[in-house]
Amino acid sequence: MTARAMDDQNYVLTLSQFGNFGFEIEPTTALKLLPKKIFIGSKP
Repeated sequence: MTARAMDDQNYVLTLSQFGNFGFEIEPTTALKLLPKKIFIGSKP
C-alpha cells in the first residue's frame, strides 16, 4: 500500500497492482481529512 499527499488534507491510497488474463488493475481511493470541529451526520 502506498499513500501520496495531494495537499494538506487530501491523500491518495493505492492498495496494490493485480493482473489476470491480460488485464492489470490498481485499486486506488482518495481521502479528505476533515477538521475535528466538522461533523458528518448526527452530532456526537
